[in-house]
Amino acid sequence: MDNGIETIIQIALDEFRKLISEDQAKVVEIEEIEEKQPSGNFLVTLGYWAKDTKPAAAADMVVSAMSGLMNPWRRKFKRVEVDPKKKRAVAIKMYEPPLGVS
Repeated sequence: MDNGIETIIQIALDEFRKLISEDQAKVVEIEEIEEKQPSGNFLVTLGYWAKDTKPAAAADMVVSAMSGLMNPWRRKFKRVEVDPKKKRAVAIKMYEPPLGVS
């Protein structure tokens, strides 16, 4: 892998870890890296498993309990925009992939 891309990935992961701790996100993976034109910045899409903190509706809890699907972990995504010239992240945004992609 190119040393520049490795640096961009490391910057994205470091900034992501400042925002979300190890306890809040498990198994962080690099989903995609793309160059943003004309700025030359890179968008690094990170996928991770996070505990769902939203309370479930009573009906959903009954159905989940009956089917044995009491999994509080959900797949989430963040996009980190990294400026390679400044060697820092300039934005971290929530990201929802298009339906049927992940």
